[in-house]
Amino acid sequence: MSEPTHEQPTTDSPPADPVRFCGWCRRYRTGTALISMQDSATIPSAPTLYACGPCRETRGLVPLADREPQP
Repeated sequence: MSEPTHEQPTTDSPPADPVRFCGWCRRYRTGTALISMQDSATIPSAPTLYACGPCRETRGLVPLADREPQP
């Protein structure tokens, strides 16, 4: 009889793409990007908005990470 093997998960694989709510199509999707993040000190209940790939493409939305820094 063989002993069961217990494989350790590898840490080399990239983390799974999280599921987030797209603020434009109003669906939970993977592959979303951060579009807008408000300062909560300025606007108490300001939303953080993510957009899925199709919504970014059709609406010309640019993720915050891809924008030029504002002076």
